[in-house]
Amino acid sequence: MPAASLAGLRANLWRNKNRIVAHFVNYYCPIPTQVEMGKGRFKVEGSSEQFAPKVLEKVAVRLHVPAGKVASVRAFDPDSAQPVSLPYTQKGNSVEFILPAIRIYKLVELTL
Repeated sequence: MPAASLAGLRANLWRNKNRIVAHFVNYYCPIPTQVEMGKGRFKVEGSSEQFAPKVLEKVAVRLHVPAGKVASVRAFDPDSAQPVSLPYTQKGNSVEFILPAIRIYKLVELTL
């Protein structure tokens, strides 16, 4: 996916000695501009499809990793009941993998 297409994607990483966790958030979610509030109700003008997030497909990721081998890469997604193992390649201190799709967010765990 071209870098310009990823302007709404954000990532944060956490690391301890046994793993790296990357949290990817898709901010390509339209925000309603007309909202009716009152009497404890919240109503959005327009169809739900109009406010559906733009799904990001086949996002290539390259991360710097500490010396040593990455043992596994797994993706966790709110739309999936189970984590998915992702194929990856490691060259020196970098690891590369493809995220198949990001609708709202995805967590990726790299086990060291």
